[in-house]
Amino acid sequence: MVIDSRKDARAASASPIVPTRLMVSGVTGLVTDGGFRDIAEIPALAMPSYHQKPSAPTNLTVHQAIAINNPIGCGDVAVFPGDVLLGEDGGVMVIPATIAASVAQEASEMTLYEICLRKVDADYPINDFYPLPMIKFVQHLKLRKKLKVLIRRLNLLHRQDLELCTL
Repeated sequence: MVIDSRKDARAASASPIVPTRLMVSGVTGLVTDGGFRDIAEIPALAMPSYHQKPSAPTNLTVHQAIAINNPIGCGDVAVFPGDVLLGEDGGVMVIPATIAASVAQEASEMTLYEICLRKVDADYPINDFYPLPMIKFVQHLKLRKKLKVLIRRLNLLHRQDLELCTL
């Protein structure tokens, strides 16, 4: 679930009660460009949550729920129903639903490339393959061929991640 608080953390977008109820109802993550109350409790929930900063006042002093499943802006980013959100320690990325599958495929390919680079890096110093010389590129291709099963597994994992993260 994504909450548009217009980047205003003067009042909380949620306290632990609402996120807990949302989680029990099947919500798999919570993102706001505002703040949360009682922030020690929300991260302890079994779903990821992201907020701008802690906020003590209750949400009704500044924020009002207006609509559900409508396009919104969150942190200056347009978010539409069906978009995929991917979050980590560094922040949250919004992936439009129309390109989510191709982004997952490209991310799988990039992950595989990075695995190959780590393997090549284990055998050669880093300055030996930036830019990647032809012999190392061929080694990369051979390793990539051996890892076709890994590509399939990564694609499956990304598909599962996308299904879990879809709003």
